[in-house]
Amino acid sequence: MARTPDGKPDKRIEKMSAKVYRDFWNAYVEIQRGKSVDTSALAATLVSLKPAAYTSVSGNLLAIFNSGRLADTDLLRSVSMRRHFLAGEDVSASRFIFADVRIDRYAGNRFSLRRATLIWVLKHFPSFVSGLLSGRCLATGLISVYQTMFRVHEISKLELFSSNSRSIELLRIAAITEGLQITEYLHGICSDIFASYYSLLHIMAADRQIIYVNMIPKLPQPAIIRDNILWHNSSEVFYQNEAPWSPRSEEKRTDVLIVGSAVAGKSYWDTEQFVEDVALIEFCQDNNINVTYCPHPDIYQEASNHIPSNIKIGRFREHVNSCRVLVGHYSTALFVAHIFGKKIFLFKTSLQLLPDYLISEMFDSANVTLDKASLLEFLATEAPDVIVDGGAYRGPGISLQHDIEDICLEKP
Repeated sequence: MARTPDGKPDKRIEKMSAKVYRDFWNAYVEIQRGKSVDTSALAATLVSLKPAAYTSVSGNLLAIFNSGRLADTDLLRSVSMRRHFLAGEDVSASRFIFADVRIDRYAGNRFSLRRATLIWVLKHFPSFVSGLLSGRCLATGLISVYQTMFRVHEISKLELFSSNSRSIELLRIAAITEGLQITEYLHGICSDIFASYYSLLHIMAADRQIIYVNMIPKLPQPAIIRDNILWHNSSEVFYQNEAPWSPRSEEKRTDVLIVGSAVAGKSYWDTEQFVEDVALIEFCQDNNINVTYCPHPDIYQEASNHIPSNIKIGRFREHVNSCRVLVGHYSTALFVAHIFGKKIFLFKTSLQLLPDYLISEMFDSANVTLDKASLLEFLATEAPDVIVDGGAYRGPGISLQHDIEDICLEKP
């Protein structure tokens, strides 16, 4: 584990009371629900517990992933090894332990995080209950479970290939207090409200204890994340965790690609966002505009029950290079396409959801806000299709990318 400069074990765990854990966790839960939280008092407490120094030592590596999106543990191993190699660390001799956040997937060299937690709690049930009775909340007890798990398995590094679920956040807090080196492979952009939570994490952590690998270069992030992005030789290291975009196809050629979103805590089909999706589909039909609908991957199988039968439903990566313009709400896929030169429009309601830093750093909102007259004008007068070079947006793995402006754009 991490050591203080005099070589003795870091005693922060003994200093950090159950109340601090509880207050920190309650702040996360409120932020996860979309509520603003005054974290100033908690921040002051965490500053007093911040370690003076952080020293990484070799040990085993725990990689957390969601098999619903990623299931290739060999890929995760190679990505992690490459990430540490770029930072001058050789982890090839480390034992890799893979934990799946899905309870229904575990086999071989992976295990279900929830299942492992439940087994540990059952084995240590008396001490676990004793902790709860002494004033610890459930979250505090689980953090202690994970701290012990790190010690038993001699874990020194935590790799997050999935994040922002409650079980993972408990793991992350435990890893910070245990002195583990933490790498989060970002799979999107961070909201303004979650930026305050990440700030709390970094107040509690030692300098450079938490490192981020961006999804693609130049994808905007809040300052607290941007200041801890991994770079190598003046180039931003990025992790592209989606499949490569399919090349342009005449068979899949379409005018407007509507990119569906996802909403936490409720069915997307009951949201205002989906009402706007449907209204645009109807507008395209009335104006003889060819349209394809790309729902969020999590609800792809349900889309046919909600979209008119004569509308093509497809996956984003298969159609992005064959469309003339993309329209959507809060979707990282849209912003990635924009970075790579595709024309996008955003529904007006989405501007209320987008982080302030994203709008200011990425585009002029007046030029991308969806206006149906502007959409018709674009399709009529700016007919050339801007097609991203299929080889420029790389497949899964960790890579170096210099200037995105140098990417060659292909036109039909």
